[in-house]
Amino acid sequence: MKQWLICLTFVLLGSQLKAQRFDADSLMIAGGFDVFKISQGELQSSFQAGLEVHYFLKERLSAQIGTEYWSGEPHWKLTVGSRYYLKQHPLFFRARGILLGEADFAIGSGYAFDLHKGWAIEVMADYFFAEEALALRFGLSKRLGKFYKYD
Repeated sequence: MKQWLICLTFVLLGSQLKAQRFDADSLMIAGGFDVFKISQGELQSSFQAGLEVHYFLKERLSAQIGTEYWSGEPHWKLTVGSRYYLKQHPLFFRARGILLGEADFAIGSGYAFDLHKGWAIEVMADYFFAEEALALRFGLSKRLGKFYKYD
């Protein structure tokens, strides 16, 4: 009974969240750090953080390029990927290729909790295929508006 009450609470809270609003041709900058990472059943003691720039191709679909800092070697990585936001919800799905050094591919999902004037707190979970690792990441994002204006 207690588990059902907890689930119902999360569903009700989630239904009250505002979805992020993006326009096609707009930009967003996002950054975050891994709170923890589990690889092959063991908690990793590494540090990872990243910074991404998103260009919205459509209202809910972005192309992403970014950089990651990992405490392991090599320290700097390049990321290329995309996000897809659900229509009426702050939930998004993402896929990223991690390049430079040991390449990897990650898929994940997250929530973007809208704050004020384009700022949002993000919570994401990613699964890294080559590393066989699951990571939980917290971050902050800022919507910047249109990349260019039509004449």
